[in-house]
Amino acid sequence: TLKANTMPIILPAVICQDGRSGKHIVDYTYLCQADFDHLSLSMLPEMKRRLQELPFVLMYYVSMSGQGLHVLYAYRIPNSGFTPDVYLQAFRQGNTTIANAIVANFDAKVETAVHPTSLCHDPDAWCNPDATPLRVNMEVNAQKPDKNMVFANENVISEDSWPPRWNIDNVYALAKSYVEKSKTGEFAHGNGNNYLCH
Repeated sequence: TLKANTMPIILPAVICQDGRSGKHIVDYTYLCQADFDHLSLSMLPEMKRRLQELPFVLMYYVSMSGQGLHVLYAYRIPNSGFTPDVYLQAFRQGNTTIANAIVANFDAKVETAVHPTSLCHDPDAWCNPDATPLRVNMEVNAQKPDKNMVFANENVISEDSWPPRWNIDNVYALAKSYVEKSKTGEFAHGNGNNYLCH
């Protein structure tokens, strides 16, 4: 393909020698990637803003299609030491956290440590050299997501597609009632699931 044959690539997660398969891994970089495709262009600015609020995100840039995001993040080795399972948990826990934050589906196929990512020119690419590595909880034992598991609707729901009985006041009142009944905490920074966008 054009992408495979002409675009420069890197292996974010590992260092290899004499090949690019599992048997060629000589070390891990303690970095992971997250790949999001087919995103709504109207939502990209908000997704980028939310990525910048995640302390473990090192950088992001827009993919070659212009409708995706490549995200790189760092993770911390647990006190028990490093194994390939630590990498898998770092990938799954980190990707799930990011997906929940930006409300988008991540590509689970890239969890293989030797999976490459393409480098794309993005004048608005963002980098955080002071990122705090993700703390990997090995007690969680996160599983590879089912192919039917989704974090976002296939089609973006906008005000233009609301049913006639919906209006801004009714939607706000409904959302506010959910927040007030929530048991997850007050409407404040850190309680991301309670946030409203108006």
